[in-house]
Amino acid sequence: MDFVHLSLRRNRGWPWPEDSWGLDSMYGETGWCHSCGTPLHEQSGSLTLQAGGQSPVHGAWIPNWRFDAICLEKSIADRVSAEFRLDLRPVAWRRKVIGAAMQIVTPTVGPAWFDPDQLRDAAIARHGQRRSRVLEMPHLALVAVAL
Repeated sequence: MDFVHLSLRRNRGWPWPEDSWGLDSMYGETGWCHSCGTPLHEQSGSLTLQAGGQSPVHGAWIPNWRFDAICLEKSIADRVSAEFRLDLRPVAWRRKVIGAAMQIVTPTVGPAWFDPDQLRDAAIARHGQRRSRVLEMPHLALVAVAL
């Protein structure tokens, strides 16, 4: 199998804690830029979701507010991971558990696919400084996506 098509369903929860859009649980309190939300290193923790009034997990979905995260019902994650090399992390639930689920962790890409000068200019414009932890991490593709 070369590819798999996932039909995404409506979201099954939103990230917790809300004040960090769920980034604290995924990257640690100091692992992301609190100004623009850019991760400063690879994901190190689980995506934590809270669900209120949500139906049980089924299929694949993208959590509300975390549109760069793909979650899968555990049985689908098991089938997909048997066919593909994926980095999967369990989804943690806050308050109400609505089913076993896994997150596909997006890998960091190899060589930069963006213009480093444009990235630097955008980071300086956003952060208002010439030195920033965001600027020190140009090898992370997520930096370019977030700016």
